[in-house]
Formats: sequence, C-alpha cells, structure tokens
Amino acid sequence: DWGTYEGSGVLGYSRAFEAMLEEKNYEFKSNEWHDGHSWGNWRAHADEALEFFFPFSDSTSTSFELEDQPRGFVLNQNYPNPFNPETRISFRLSKASEVKLTVFDALGRKLSVVANEQLIAGTHSYVFNASGLGSGVYYYRLETEAGVETMKMLLLK
Repeated sequence: DWGTYEGSGVLGYSRAFEAMLEEKNYEFKSNEWHDGHSWGNWRAHADEALEFFFPFSDSTSTSFELEDQPRGFVLNQNYPNPFNPETRISFRLSKASEVKLTVFDALGRKLSVVANEQLIAGTHSYVFNASGLGSGVYYYRLETEAGVETMKMLLLK
C-alpha cells in the first residue's frame, strides 16, 4: 500500500517495484491510496507482511504451515483495536471455504454480517464500520467449513 501524497520518490519506487513483480510473474496485491490513507492501510497489512517474512517457529518446527493447523484457518485480531469508527478484520484460509464473518454486541445480538461467501485459500480482509454504534466491547465470529472462532474488539468514541 502506498499513497500518491507521499511524493514522487516513494510513488515512483512503489510503481517500479510493482512492475518488477509483474515482470517476474509473482502473485501480489497492491493498492494506491489518495489523500493520506496509505499509512493506515499499510499498518493494517503490516502483520500479514511480518508473518510472511518471519514465519512462526518453535522448538519443533522451522516454518508455519497453515495446512498443519488443525482448524485450517487463522482469525487475526482486528486492527486498529481499540478503533473508531472503522477497523479491519483479516483471516487466512488453508483451502477454499464457505465463510461467514459476523459482528455481535456484548449481549450476543447480531449487528452485521460482514461477509457471507465462498472464498479461495489465502488472506482475506474486511472493513467493519461501527459509526452507528456506541462505545463498548463487540465480538466478531468467523465461521468456516473447518470450524468457528470468535474474537473481541473495543470501540472507543
């Protein structure tokens, strides 16, 4: 992610880097943002980049393979958290799956179905906008064919 406001130097290098990746047939995703949004978008994807370049390891393994995980998916903590009024919820799938991403209030009432679709394997990210909600604790739940996981997020206004 980069922004056009960042100046011709960064923008030029970013476009050249993108061209090099295309030339080498690498799979990648890039976004060009306007009006100062690139820092927030870059930060929202920084955890994914760090996981890619510095894979999880422990004393028994040297790399993190999603397929080795018993659930077949990883639900990440939303970012930013606490948030106001938007936050990004991302997750990774080890294989294509029917996915439902839902947000609930602290009493368990369904507030929003953020996603309900068939997705390919890989990392997916959605923005949840809570502009109509009050400060408090909310929960997001990811349901896949491989299982269900719920995480907590905090809206501060």
